[in-house]
Amino acid sequence: MNRERAAVCHCLLIETDSDGLVLVDTGLGTADLQHPDRSLGADWVAYAQPALNPEECVLHQVVRLGYAPRDVRHIVLTHLHRDHTGGLPDFPHARVHVHPDEYRSVTDPTAAHHRYSLDRFMPSHRAHDPLLTPALAAENSEWFGFPGVARPQGMACELSTPRPFPTPSSSRSSREHRPTPRLAS
Repeated sequence: MNRERAAVCHCLLIETDSDGLVLVDTGLGTADLQHPDRSLGADWVAYAQPALNPEECVLHQVVRLGYAPRDVRHIVLTHLHRDHTGGLPDFPHARVHVHPDEYRSVTDPTAAHHRYSLDRFMPSHRAHDPLLTPALAAENSEWFGFPGVARPQGMACELSTPRPFPTPSSSRSSREHRPTPRLAS
């Protein structure tokens, strides 16, 4: 494997006083590591050459830090690509917060990019029927120069989710990712 090209997803675990553990993105999950071609798609695995080391899986890292998987009460997803959602089945009880545009694109068959969005939000990552929750977006919302941010619902701590990729034909590179949500000041 060419480690210089290996796809990775940086995940962030936030310990809060009011909301327990909040996980930002999940990276690849344990099931992805067991059956990567089936779970992630053989073409994507061949192209991305993801690191398939179980020790790098966020579930193992959460446990290594001394927490139980159930301690992760909220997951904030920056977007619904397979390398960000693979760990959702490892935390089936967590509320999953997504930008309202992403939420609509996977739940509303009349949404402009519904089919494309479902294709990139892998069936194996959503088969357990995750508790998807649309974040709240104010009109013309901006945070530190990021337009279209939204705030997850039902959390006392303040986080923002960025606007997802605008279209399936986005001119951005498939390897370029949106910035991760950050704690609002």
